[in-house]
Amino acid sequence: KIVGENKEHVKSTNITVDHMKRQISQYQTKLFELQEQFDEKRQAANKLLNEAMKKKMESMHIGAQEKAKIEHNTMVYKTRKHELELAKKTHSQKMQHWKDNYA
Repeated sequence: KIVGENKEHVKSTNITVDHMKRQISQYQTKLFELQEQFDEKRQAANKLLNEAMKKKMESMHIGAQEKAKIEHNTMVYKTRKHELELAKKTHSQKMQHWKDNYA
């Protein structure tokens, strides 16, 4: 009778061990799937981050170009304004000279 009980006990233990092995295998499969999903999401997030950084750098570059263009145009404006003032002064002096000598 004890031998029979031991056989049943061994049989039920084997069934429990087999069940646990199947569960472990299922958990390992699920873990692998989750790791793959995580890797895909991480890669997608890194791609978005890289694109965002690239756009930020491009906009900073465009901003720097616009600033340089504005500074250049301001310098050109000031130079031309100065040239115009000199031309007016010269014209005024010539007119005065003409009035003084020929009028």
